[in-house]
Amino acid sequence: MLAIFRATHLVLMVGLLSPYAAPQAARLGLFTHQRDELADPQGVAFKADGSILVCDATARVIRRLSPQLVPIAETPLAARPGTPMRPVGVAVDRDGRVYVSDAAADCVRVLDVDGAPLKIIGRRGRGDDELCDPAGIAVHGDHIFVADSGNHRIMRFLREGTAAAPIGRYGQAAGELNRPLGVALDGQGNIYVADTDNHRIQKFDAAGGFLKMWGDFGYFPGLLSEPSGIAFHAGQVYVADKLNHRIQVFSSDGDLVYEWGLHVFEPHEGRGKFHYPSALAIAEDGGLAAVAESFEDRVQLFGLSSGPTSDIPPLPPMEPGLSSHFGPPVSVGGKLLVLSEPESRKVLIYDYTQPTPIQIHNFGAFGCRLGQFSRISAVALDPGRDRLYVADIGNRRLCEFALSRGDGPLKFEPRMSRFVRAIDLADATLMQRGECTWPVEPSAMLVTAAGLVLLDARNARVLTLSRELELTQGWGRRGTAVGELWRPSGIAAGRDGEALFIADGELGRVGAFSTSGEFLYALQTPRDRVTGPVQPSGVAAGVDGCVYVTDAATHRVLKFSERGEFIKLWGSRGLGAGQFFKPGGVVQTAEGRVYVVDFGNHRVQCFDGEGNFTGVFGARLYAQAARRSAARP
Repeated sequence: MLAIFRATHLVLMVGLLSPYAAPQAARLGLFTHQRDELADPQGVAFKADGSILVCDATARVIRRLSPQLVPIAETPLAARPGTPMRPVGVAVDRDGRVYVSDAAADCVRVLDVDGAPLKIIGRRGRGDDELCDPAGIAVHGDHIFVADSGNHRIMRFLREGTAAAPIGRYGQAAGELNRPLGVALDGQGNIYVADTDNHRIQKFDAAGGFLKMWGDFGYFPGLLSEPSGIAFHAGQVYVADKLNHRIQVFSSDGDLVYEWGLHVFEPHEGRGKFHYPSALAIAEDGGLAAVAESFEDRVQLFGLSSGPTSDIPPLPPMEPGLSSHFGPPVSVGGKLLVLSEPESRKVLIYDYTQPTPIQIHNFGAFGCRLGQFSRISAVALDPGRDRLYVADIGNRRLCEFALSRGDGPLKFEPRMSRFVRAIDLADATLMQRGECTWPVEPSAMLVTAAGLVLLDARNARVLTLSRELELTQGWGRRGTAVGELWRPSGIAAGRDGEALFIADGELGRVGAFSTSGEFLYALQTPRDRVTGPVQPSGVAAGVDGCVYVTDAATHRVLKFSERGEFIKLWGSRGLGAGQFFKPGGVVQTAEGRVYVVDFGNHRVQCFDGEGNFTGVFGARLYAQAARRSAARP
């Protein structure tokens, strides 16, 4: 492992010297056009005529745009009614056929030149012809290459659908992968992979043999933070460096050539500035780059510039954590509110007894050692035992921490947390007893009288662990029928502890279950008055006997009785008080306050149980916008 680390950094050192050493030829990075108000654009590709295909994941369509991003046509993707679908990657072959990776149905959909369906390749599973959460896709000659992110490999298929040997497996060593999200090929058939959770690029030969790798986690040029999209053109590798908010361009050997893009300054601004770029494509003639920002629901186009470096200002290195970019997970209990910060990989603990919650502790950093995190997916407080649980699916483990607060006035407490233990979420015994095909991936957790309840999004299961973190119960079945789950996203316990409310973002519904898994009823909305949740994200059941559901697709909060009757909703897309952008987790305190993680606006908003805005905290400009709107008469 040490040899790999040194080799990686040697490549980085060479790369860091190269961006400005050679005379600058015309290069991509000059902003030209922008298309807003898309619906979670996850993948982009250029057709031979220069038009651009965009996968709109939430709308389930492939949009065709002109080189000026003017809409030309859109192709709805056909599926059986009620069948989940999430198109996330798109590629075009030499005959004009279109290949779309579907992360919800775990397959590749093949369309003819007119957008009519031809065939489906792959199915859900771990076998050599199966897929799990496919992401980026590329076509080279007669082969299709798919970033099989849930199986941590690159799958290869012939165009007629026959599978070839996969490339890679889970791990951190050379040739191993951790949630790869992008794949591209050069003219010789060499394969370039965005090895996302290993924060690096790997290069394989046409037979799948490892050649080299470059990159490591970090913020300086040549370093990467969740590289998600990748493209190859004219000897250069283009990488969407997602959490660094930039595009980096490398030679085929890994030397850094240049970079472009700036992190946004004002909320949601674009026009050359980036906010989590997730995919990109280069036109055949190399004159245009299309960059998808699924977070902002937009695509930007960039042309060639032959001017000085200042025309395309590089992103200054900046360690995250200077402002709070909250992740969706949230938990509350014992006067504490717990959040996560995805870019710094920290857990943040607030005292919510003040009018504006005050941060009193934080811990964690990027890494694989105990107490460090890679990708936090869920948090859960057990205030009765002064325990905090953190699910880190990037490192495949569940960690338990003890919490202790000092006496006296409110203050920052640097020694508040202490690591207790961790369990391996890929443990074979846990997976076997829990009837899990893949390692457990909690999307949400909560503490009940029965123990720690994990909502396993990958396996569509609900698992209960004892205080010793041993499995005591597991239930749930993947499907679309009543009482089945597909990709559950949020969980809450009713006031009496007898019912569990589970939000399923992929199926667009929220159901009530007994603690043993019996389906009880669904939360209903009157269709003649209001549309139900489209993409429910978080769910809370509080002291007032009501259930609160956040809807990331329609940017609002819905309120129900614990019997499932619709009561009211509030919110819309925007920056003002009571407005949201892709809200995530939601909790209710013992005093009845409702906290909503306004994920897309980098803030947390507070309401009373009737939806009246009472406060906000988070990233300065985003929080200020809410305060100003609330202050207007």
